[in-house]
Amino acid sequence: MLNAEQRYEVIVVGGGVVGASAALAFAQQGLGVGWVASSVQTQTSRRMYSFNLASQAFLQELGVWRDVLAQRAAPYQSIMVWQNVPGQLCFDAKSLGQSCLGYMVDEADVITVLYQALWDHPNVQIWHDKVVSIALPGQVQLASGAHLQGELLVGADGAHSRLREWGGFVCKEQSYEQKAIVATIQHERQHQQQLYQRFLPGGPVALLAMLDPYQSSLVWTLSTKEAECMMVADEQDFNEALTEATQGVLGACSIAHHAGRSPVTARPPKHESIYWGHTLAKDDVDKPVPECFEHGKENSQVLSSSSRHAFPLICRHVHHYHHHNLVLVGDAAHTVHPLAGQGANLGLMDVQALVTAVVQARHRGWPLDDPATLNQWGRDRRADNVKMSGLFTVLNQLFAKEGQGMGVLRQLGMGLLQHLPWVKSAMVRRACGLTHLLF
Repeated sequence: MLNAEQRYEVIVVGGGVVGASAALAFAQQGLGVGWVASSVQTQTSRRMYSFNLASQAFLQELGVWRDVLAQRAAPYQSIMVWQNVPGQLCFDAKSLGQSCLGYMVDEADVITVLYQALWDHPNVQIWHDKVVSIALPGQVQLASGAHLQGELLVGADGAHSRLREWGGFVCKEQSYEQKAIVATIQHERQHQQQLYQRFLPGGPVALLAMLDPYQSSLVWTLSTKEAECMMVADEQDFNEALTEATQGVLGACSIAHHAGRSPVTARPPKHESIYWGHTLAKDDVDKPVPECFEHGKENSQVLSSSSRHAFPLICRHVHHYHHHNLVLVGDAAHTVHPLAGQGANLGLMDVQALVTAVVQARHRGWPLDDPATLNQWGRDRRADNVKMSGLFTVLNQLFAKEGQGMGVLRQLGMGLLQHLPWVKSAMVRRACGLTHLLF
C-alpha cells in the first residue's frame, strides 16, 4: 500500500499550529486533505503564543476555540511599554471597546485541540511521517516509502523549511545578532492581566500574563553574547538580573519550576486515519494525541539550561510565496522579531487568506493551483508581512542605539504617543488584527 500513490486535493506539510490550521481549514471547505506532520514528543520548552483578536476569531471559525482553549487561554486587558519609567506608554482594551486585546495560549493546548479536530474530520488523512523529497507539481515522497500527489501543496514546515529549499524559493536572511531567552516566571505581585515590555539597549524584555496571576511567560531578548552568559548564570543571579531588567514592576521575579498544566486529553479518532506512516490500527485508538512540535535544523542552535531556553533571532522573507502549485505560509515564508509577538498571528492570517482565495477560485470553476489566484494572494500577504517585519526591525534598531540624546528622544517619543490617542488606537488596532491599515 505504501508504494501506491495517494491522491489529495490539498497536501499540507507541517506539524505546527499554522500547518494544522491550514489542513483543518481546507478540510472544512470540503476538500480532501493529506496532512504530513513529522512530529517529536516533548515535555520541555513549551511555547506560549500571543494570539490577537483576529487569530482568536479564525480559530473560533475553525471550531477549536470553544471548549478547551476558551477555558485555558489567558486574556490580557492592557500592555505597558517603557524604557526608563514604568507606565510611559499604555495600551488598553477599553479604548477600543473590546473586552481584551488578545490571549496567551500554551502551544501544546492549541496543537492538541487542532490534532483532535483533524483526527475527527472525514476529509483528512494524517501522515506522521517525514518528507524526503518533492517533485513539482505536487508530488511528495515520504520516508515510509509512500507517494502522495496533490493539486495544491502547502509548505508550513517552519523557519528551516525543506520545501522552501526544494522548491527553489529565493529567501533573504539576516541575523539580528540577538537571542531570545524564554521561560515561565513567577513574581511577587499579580500581573492583573497586563503585559509588560521594557526596551533595553540589548533588546526588549517582556513579561506575558498567564492564567495564574502570579506567573508570566518571559521573552528576554539580549545580544548573542549577553544571552549566552545569562544561560550559564546560576539561577539566583539570573533571577536578580531579570528583576533588575524589569525594574521590579511585578516585584521580585524567579524561574517557575512547576509551571504549566496537564495537557488537553484527546479522544480517539472517529474514522480511519493515517498514523505514524501506516493506516490506523485498532490498537492505536487509545494512544493519546502527542504533544507535537515542528523541529528543524534550528534545534541544534537552541540553548537549554533547566527551565531556561534560548534561540537565535533571524529575519527571513522569501521573494515570492508560491512556485508552480507549492505555496509557503507562516515561518516557512517569513520570520519576524518577537518583540511584538506577531509571528503566529501573521502565519494564521496567511492561512486564512489562502483558504479564502483558493475556495473562491474553485467556486468560479478554476483549479486550486490557479496561478493568478496564488499570485494575488502572495502579493497581498507579502506586502502586509513586509510592513510588519520592517516595523519590528526599525523598533528593535531604534531602541538599540546608544547615546544620551537617543535615550531622551525615545522617552519624548513615548510620552508624546501616550497623549495621541488616535495614533495609539491605530497601532493597537493593527496589532490586534482589527485592521490591515497602519501606514
